[in-house]
This record gives sequence, C-alpha cells and structure tokens, in this order.
Amino acid sequence: MVLITRAILSFDLNFYIPIARTTENMETAHARNAVLEKKFYFRKDPFPHRLPRQTASSSPSSSRSPSAPPSPCLLPVESEYELMTVADIINGSPSGEFPGLIPIVESYLNSINIDVETRCALANYLNLIRYRADGRLLTNAKWIREFVAKHPDYKQDSVVSEKICYDLVKAVEKITEKEGKGGSIGWEMLYTSLAKSEEPEGQ
Repeated sequence: MVLITRAILSFDLNFYIPIARTTENMETAHARNAVLEKKFYFRKDPFPHRLPRQTASSSPSSSRSPSAPPSPCLLPVESEYELMTVADIINGSPSGEFPGLIPIVESYLNSINIDVETRCALANYLNLIRYRADGRLLTNAKWIREFVAKHPDYKQDSVVSEKICYDLVKAVEKITEKEGKGGSIGWEMLYTSLAKSEEPEGQ
C-alpha cells in the first residue's frame, strides 16, 4: 500500500472512479474465489495528460492517445474505466492498455535510489502478490477452504468442528515455521515455493 501510494504521488496518477462503482467492487469482492473468477471496475489510463508550455511534440506523453476531458467534480466519464480481472489490475491487461499496479510500482522503484538487498526483498513481496493475482499461488482464503474441505472430519455440511479448527491452527503454525520451503504445508500460497533462489534446507 505504501509503495503504490508513493507511486501515485510521484507520477501524479489518477485512479478515480465513481463511488457507486467502488461500492459494486466491494460487493463483488465478497464472492467466493473472486480473485480469479470476477471482474472489478478500474480506471483504464491513470496517467496525466498535461501538455508542456513549450510544445506538445516534445512531450513523451504526446505519443499516447489523450484521455477524455475530466467530468465535473473530478469524476471520470464512463469511457475512462472498465471491468478488469484482478490479474489485469495487478499485472497489466493483455492489450497493454492498462500497465498494472505492480509494473507501476516497479517503475517507481527504478526511479529512486534503493539498495540491492531492499530491492530484492521488495521483489519477493511483489511476486507474491503477482502470483496470487494470476492464480499461480493460492490466496489465504482459498487455501483455508481447501484445507477444511479435505479434512477427514469435514462432512460437507458447512460445519467446521473444533477438531478441524485445532488442526487448522496447528497447520498455520507450521507454515510460519517452514514458510512453504521444500514442499512443506502451505507451499501452494507462498512465493518461497516458486522462487528459484530458494536456499537449500538446513541453511
């Protein structure tokens, strides 16, 4: 959240959409597996389109098609936003019309002085978000649902027994300890299980 906020301020980005669409997005987010199966309203082009005082031809942004004039009260017209998947919002649309929040954050990181160790740590966090958005990793909610559904005590009746809850808590404890390394429990939702740079066990 901090990184995208800094990117917005640095690049003067505009992600305004009507509050009614934001409310619809919140309602959609409650659906099961919404990350992969639902779409959300999002602004297509957040970049500013101001022409420099000297000449428009010298501006790097002049090659981009200008967005529609802003509507009153800073709310965008309907042509300025559309339904997107979470993968499109996070990683960018296949058409390239929307760059994606993570590429925007990466552009911001490229524009500031940051040490290699910090950049690598941030890359791991961004990859975790990236892979959960496109389905390569499970979200916490989906992993919990699958854990309960596969538990031998679950009777497919929507009742989560004390035994199931206890085993779930113990499983989360193991995830905290192992972090999915070596195919340990919970690897399906942790980036460390996919990272090529994962350290061998015992180090």
